[in-house]
Amino acid sequence: MIDQGSVTLRSPVAAFPTWPEEFRRRYRELGYWTDETFAEFVADRVVVALPNVADFVAVVLGLFRLGALPIFALPTHRELELTQFCVTADAAAMVVATDDLAGLHAVVAECVHDQGVEPPLLIDVRGWGDSLRRGPGASRGGPAGRAEDVASRGGPAGRA
Repeated sequence: MIDQGSVTLRSPVAAFPTWPEEFRRRYRELGYWTDETFAEFVADRVVVALPNVADFVAVVLGLFRLGALPIFALPTHRELELTQFCVTADAAAMVVATDDLAGLHAVVAECVHDQGVEPPLLIDVRGWGDSLRRGPGASRGGPAGRAEDVASRGGPAGRA
């Protein structure tokens, strides 16, 4: 149980079995197991500006379960709309999927700050799995493998 003053929540992972000790140890050693939750957002407002992707459902259901109020914004909303959502709702966080719009969210944070409101925490769903897919010290980019190593020649079992 999580006690947030007068609000008591059941842990979102209470129904799941614990991870095997080997996984927990390995993830702690690699720095992936941080024991962090979003419990600080209970009863807060969170601007959700996601396109039609699976992460939208996961984020919204997670916010409902947490007790936070999602403020729905369109992914096509820009500086003016996002700034007004964040200022009017006094949003604690803004959940986005940045591609080439990373600069826009920095501008929104600056505009919100200029209006005397604490800028919301920016949560980018595109980066959630990056650190798990790449090991520590792994390269983010680099040349792809040769086509012959991964491509099929069209015949059964790779024979032409």
